Amino acid sequence: MLEGDKESITQLRAEDEFVKIIVGVQLVHRRVRVVGAYTGAEMQSLFTMWDEQEEKLLS
Repeated sequence: MLEGDKESITQLRAEDEFVKIIVGVQLVHRRVRVVGAYTGAEMQSLFTMWDEQEEKLLS
């Protein structure tokens, strides 16, 4: 698992070397994926957004 700010992770995922490594791993392992995730304070922020949107829909 890699952790970092959004900009750094986005930049890493676009780098040719990173993509080559992922492609190489996918050649020998099934179901290898790169996914984004929220942790810590970002997760709390996501829950706050969820609550706000839910409130709008239910009003």
